[in-house]
Amino acid sequence: IREFPIYKCTLSNNHKVSLDIQKYCMKAVFIPSSLAWINGDHWISNKQSISTPLFKEELMKAITKLSKKIKISNISLIDPKGLEDFWVNFYTKGHKQGPHQHVTDEITPLYSFTYFVKYNEKQDAPLRFYTDMKTHLPAKERTSFTLNVKEGDIVFFHPLLEHSVDEQKSSEPRVTVSGNIYKT
Repeated sequence: IREFPIYKCTLSNNHKVSLDIQKYCMKAVFIPSSLAWINGDHWISNKQSISTPLFKEELMKAITKLSKKIKISNISLIDPKGLEDFWVNFYTKGHKQGPHQHVTDEITPLYSFTYFVKYNEKQDAPLRFYTDMKTHLPAKERTSFTLNVKEGDIVFFHPLLEHSVDEQKSSEPRVTVSGNIYKT
């Protein structure tokens, strides 16, 4: 989409990062997603509880590459309130997430992202982007597209670009880390 470019890359140390996050997932306490803008029933982690230094390091390397590409410096994972703004999404069979954006009345991120931690492109629910602004229509009646992504890919997209996750059909978990980055 010309107005909202999407960037995709693979984290350089993907295997170790994936194991680091999966270890975190085994210890994390997941809460039912009850945020009003989420129209689904997957599980998310508490935003303040992700303690995976290797992921943060590799994510910052990817953000540095992105900042060079879009010619913007001083990009941070810390929002204006001083909080890290990323979380783990854990989907099992039947879980989904309805169309939403990553903007609020208070804060608009520079970019949003999704990192595919545990993802089988042949069986797991895709990340879907909407190309129209017909938010009054059901998601299945809107114009949308998905990207070809694989485990280890990270996708950066504009926070105004509405997106969703289709229903997870597999009984194997689909694990991603999503979040926002900011101009400091």
